[in-house]
Amino acid sequence: MILAVSTFASSDQANEERDVFTSAQTTASSIIFTQRESLAYTTRYSLWLAGFISKRDVEISRAILAQRLNVIDIENQTMGARLDPEFLAALRLSDKLLARSPDGLLPERDRDAIKAEAQTFLTEILGQSRSLVVAYQQELDQHLVAVAEKRRAESFRNLSLLSSLIILTSIFIVWGGFRFRRQIRNTQAYIDSELEALEASRLELVEANTTVRTLEELNESKNDFISTVNHELRTPLTSIIGYVDLLKSEIEPGANPRVDSMIDVVDKNALVLLNLVESILSLSRLDSKVPQPFSEVVNLITTVEKAIYVLTPQTKSANIEIKLTYNPDNDYLVLGDANQLSQVFVNLISNAVKFSPQKSEISISFSRILNEKMENLISVDISDRGIGIPEKEIPELFHRFFRASNAVSKQVMGTGLGLAIVAKIVQMHNGAILVESKEGQGSTFRVNLPAFISPIDEVILEKRATVLRRAIWAIRSADLSELKDVCHEMGGALGIYGLDELGAQVLRFSRSVDSNRSNDAKVSESRLQLLVLLEEADQRLSKQGDTDAR
Repeated sequence: MILAVSTFASSDQANEERDVFTSAQTTASSIIFTQRESLAYTTRYSLWLAGFISKRDVEISRAILAQRLNVIDIENQTMGARLDPEFLAALRLSDKLLARSPDGLLPERDRDAIKAEAQTFLTEILGQSRSLVVAYQQELDQHLVAVAEKRRAESFRNLSLLSSLIILTSIFIVWGGFRFRRQIRNTQAYIDSELEALEASRLELVEANTTVRTLEELNESKNDFISTVNHELRTPLTSIIGYVDLLKSEIEPGANPRVDSMIDVVDKNALVLLNLVESILSLSRLDSKVPQPFSEVVNLITTVEKAIYVLTPQTKSANIEIKLTYNPDNDYLVLGDANQLSQVFVNLISNAVKFSPQKSEISISFSRILNEKMENLISVDISDRGIGIPEKEIPELFHRFFRASNAVSKQVMGTGLGLAIVAKIVQMHNGAILVESKEGQGSTFRVNLPAFISPIDEVILEKRATVLRRAIWAIRSADLSELKDVCHEMGGALGIYGLDELGAQVLRFSRSVDSNRSNDAKVSESRLQLLVLLEEADQRLSKQGDTDAR
């Protein structure tokens, strides 16, 4: 108890000392800043006397010094109140001399006379500012000596109390050792029981791992079974479809409408069943594949054009026009499996045709974009003006065997597996598929895939962070007279290094500099906004670099 009281007393004393040191540090900082501003003021005054700077620069430095002298420190006292009257008198003399001098640079004819008059008070200002620091240091030293003496006495008292406490504690430890020995034995028995429980848990985990392996083998067997069954189904289905075609050729059209109707029903359902078999086979193959890095460079323009060609009979039958839009100056290459990507676009375009009205248009557009991680993507939009998808059903769209309610109600043929296959293939290519749709107005399916990066492009991408930071520095430090040329150069460099959108914004700003040349404030504000945008992009690039490094 006595040691606790003594410790609390020492703690209170330490808090008091902390407050004293904080006050001393704050006051010392203010004094140092005052000395620095005094030195800056006398230096600028001397430069003005020498004819190197204008009177305006000296007045600015004087205003800064005045602000510093009016700052109230932690002792609720201004720095001006700490100064000797000689310092303030010297400042007033400097102000009078400055006030009666002409604006701008000091004329040479007046320099000698003013120099002689100014030398006295400049020396006084510097001397008094140094004296202020020395006087405060001496006062602080005396206070610190007193604090140290008091701390030594308290430390000796606490040491004595602590020694007594150590002796008592040693006695208590010896007594407690005998007391706790029995508890240690009990604890050891408890630990042994826990080890037995852990061993039982380990055996359960081994059993669970065996179960997982068994399930994986069953899944592989399931895929093999599905593949076998579907292969066996495809053969008779193909035969049925062939015989239906043969039967159509043997029967005269229109001779027996009822027979014609039955044959059409058999033909359509056989085709639906065959399509279902093919889709299940595709999903089974995709599920069973171990993900492997792709090495084939695929041109998406060529892939989509082939898909359009394959679907030509459907588009002609429905009298639907497909409009393909892309920038011929760009390449649209990805790493992937050409057959799988072809299946993606055949399914998506086929759906667009199937759900579009007669004599309508399907738009397919390509673009290159940067995502939030500053990664280059190729985006393909496939838009139709068909029946659309109910908004609440869009999240379910890529689930297996799911079909939109309006497609079912309109009796549009389908298996509900096409979009599941599309989503699986896009996922395997490290891409994403998005849907925007309004019921009755049409749908847009957007496929985003990572763009192929050649070895040269990789080198360029590695350097784009450096180029971006160079652009930020150049735009920030450029004078208004050279800002347009700097932005034109930096905008082109950003475009070359894969930052097309940022480069375009920099170039737009460079063009706006001319139109706002007479309004410097507006140009400065626009430059500030542009720099904020570029710095945000730089932060995203830095985060991406950290993620890649990890």
